[in-house]
Amino acid sequence: NYRPRKPWVNLLTNNNFGTLADDQGRFSSWYKNSQELRIGKWDDTDPNNFSSGEWFVIHNKHTNKDYLLTHGTKSNKIVYSQGCIKYIATFPFAQVTTEVLVPRQGAEKIIKIEINADIAYFA
Repeated sequence: NYRPRKPWVNLLTNNNFGTLADDQGRFSSWYKNSQELRIGKWDDTDPNNFSSGEWFVIHNKHTNKDYLLTHGTKSNKIVYSQGCIKYIATFPFAQVTTEVLVPRQGAEKIIKIEINADIAYFA
């Protein structure tokens, strides 16, 4: 299973706001100026470094474990498109689709999360 030395990054931006989204589900955002007004720290020196950036976490009360929403334990798929990135992560208990986009105008990042739980898992 090949992994590049640096993360594969998708740039989502408009004139006021931007975010980097990498293939591991890590994000770094900024307002107006990516050098001066960073919202999230970014470190691309180690693609396995999960200590920097912005993350989305789901907590499973059944197992009392935390999981990265964008990084499934069973399988992962990433769909890149203009202005949007979609992570489809499969866990033993659910399939989670996380869609991240930056609209053409405004200073915001929109995150849509869809969780399709496996009811039998919790029975």
